[in-house]
Amino acid sequence: MKKMICVMTFLLLLCGCSTVIVDNTDKDSEDAATAYNLSFSEEDIDAGYQISGSTYITLGDKDVSITKGGTYILQGTLSDASVIVEVSKDEDVQLVLSGVTIEAGDFAGIYIVEGDEITITLAEGTVNTISDSSVHKQIDSNDVDALIYSKADLIINGSGSLVLKSSYNHGVVSKDDLIITGGNFDIDVAGQGLSGKDCLMISDGSFDIVSGKDALKSDNTEDEYRGYVYIRGGSFDIHTGADAIYGYNLVNIEGGTFSIETAESNSSDSYKAIKSEHSITISGGGFDIDSADDGIHSDGDLTISEGTFSIVSDDDAIHADALVRIDDGEFTAVISASPLPMTASTPHRKSAPIPLLLRSTAAMFPSTWDRATRMRSIPTATSMSTAERSTSMPSHRSITIKVPNTTAVRSLSTVHIPTRSRIR
Repeated sequence: MKKMICVMTFLLLLCGCSTVIVDNTDKDSEDAATAYNLSFSEEDIDAGYQISGSTYITLGDKDVSITKGGTYILQGTLSDASVIVEVSKDEDVQLVLSGVTIEAGDFAGIYIVEGDEITITLAEGTVNTISDSSVHKQIDSNDVDALIYSKADLIINGSGSLVLKSSYNHGVVSKDDLIITGGNFDIDVAGQGLSGKDCLMISDGSFDIVSGKDALKSDNTEDEYRGYVYIRGGSFDIHTGADAIYGYNLVNIEGGTFSIETAESNSSDSYKAIKSEHSITISGGGFDIDSADDGIHSDGDLTISEGTFSIVSDDDAIHADALVRIDDGEFTAVISASPLPMTASTPHRKSAPIPLLLRSTAAMFPSTWDRATRMRSIPTATSMSTAERSTSMPSHRSITIKVPNTTAVRSLSTVHIPTRSRIR
């Protein structure tokens, strides 16, 4: 049981081995996210297809092999078999799922071996289901470990529903780009939910994800401007035994509603709600987070310019190893105010410091937060004993702060609370 709980609306507590003050009150000259491709084409979004000229396929009990570019409308039930797409590198394929059930058995339901851009369109008003067994075989040199597995760029659009159930491993994996612009997704998988190695981009859709591993992921570690997650909108209900949203180089969220729960499991040593090894940018959205680890965690910089955040965390609510910049937003956080126990299942926490609402080595806050005349200070947790922490940070402390949309830099050695705030 947690020894003490701190409940706050935007309380920032910063600590580290050293304090870094950045002397800059102007906007950064260039947002790090601008170097990435953060746009959706008309083709990504357009879920239309021509009946005339399309090929209708009624599924049965044999593999469906697609070797020429074009539009294919799939209907019916496929048992112990797969849809396999292998066209030339300059050909596009559109698969229209119009009420299909694929019981793939011991392999992927849809396997895309080669092509230029492959689009899966979820036909309006239809429910499409893909499932497998707990054991997979391999048919070539590729380690095909998902219900939908693509070696080419993969686009999913439309307004229909896609139900993915895997007791073997992942839901959707693209070894290139994975772009989703619509649809209703019900995903319950042992592995990752949605994964695009080069990028995972989502502009809209409804996502109900239960995953044993990372729910939304992009993990290209080789290219500087690959390995990113970009979310422009959509609704997300995520329950995972690992990280909920992970982008190796960047996580950029501009909107959407997020209900996220992470829990410790044997499949991962990281259970963060939103995580990047390099940079996180959030400029909108509503976030309801219950995390067994940090709520929002960047090994580099973290920028929040807008959004509503409710964070329950067993560790830090917001954590960055470099600069944290907050321009605007509404925040409520509940964290454990005592060190987490050391157990064999949580080796990454053996030397973890006291959980904080916000941890960083540098920060930028609104310029109206004048420490001399309009703020109160609380000593950093590292300077207090357990007893002093209990005195200085009592349970059920509620702080309400309005954050104006202007920026300045403040000291990291204190918690800054404007005097207009209401404290109970």
